Amino acid sequence: MKNIPTEFLDSLVKWFAYHQSIALKTGIKLNPRQIELAKALGCLKPDNIRILYVDDMPKVKSAVLREIMDQAGFNFGDAYGLCLGYGIFIKTDGQGDPRVLAHEMTHTLQFERLNGARNFLEVYVQQFLVYGYTSMPLEKEARLNEKLGTKILGR
Repeated sequence: MKNIPTEFLDSLVKWFAYHQSIALKTGIKLNPRQIELAKALGCLKPDNIRILYVDDMPKVKSAVLREIMDQAGFNFGDAYGLCLGYGIFIKTDGQGDPRVLAHEMTHTLQFERLNGARNFLEVYVQQFLVYGYTSMPLEKEARLNEKLGTKILGR
């Protein structure tokens, strides 16, 4: 396993919590079919999930955190979706894509399974550093679940 600097993880957890709180305050609740999808995926608290549609993903303002993330190749700025616990950010041009929503809801499930932001982020970053984005187990699980989004939500 790779050693993740504590200050990096601490900064990432603070960033995660801040942006999750924005999504929880300003995002929209899941509709009944989206709740059905969250339950089918295994999410424990689908009523807590909020979706915030954005033109751009949240930015990391800390120069130190941004530099470490850039060095590791850890960049989600081009992603269509971003899960921050119960706050799910989806780019406006990805709105309505059931695969994106199912993918991000899978990360919510993982967040629940790992008992919160710190544990989720630690495992996520570890896997990213060891396997790379496309081969890491958390992302593989999320990609596998994308089909369920299409099955339940259509398209």
